[in-house]
Amino acid sequence: MLQAVAQLQKDNAQSAITKKVKAKHMLDEIFAANQRAILVKKKRILEEKEEEEKITAYNRAKARKEAEFEAEQRRIKDEKEREV
Repeated sequence: MLQAVAQLQKDNAQSAITKKVKAKHMLDEIFAANQRAILVKKKRILEEKEEEEKITAYNRAKARKEAEFEAEQRRIKDEKEREV
């Protein structure tokens, strides 16, 4: 009887250790998954920022070209008015 109780205690102790090891392993996996998710999110945010910068640069260049075109058109118009 004592041997059975001792064996049961030993089995329970081993089971508890196994549960702790599995729980730690699961927490490690969760931490690793969270770290990967954070990296993916940071990468997406960086890509979005770069895309916004490209759009801003494009819009500035477009506005500059339009302003240059309008200035050239005014210059041509003024030249023609002076000729007349």
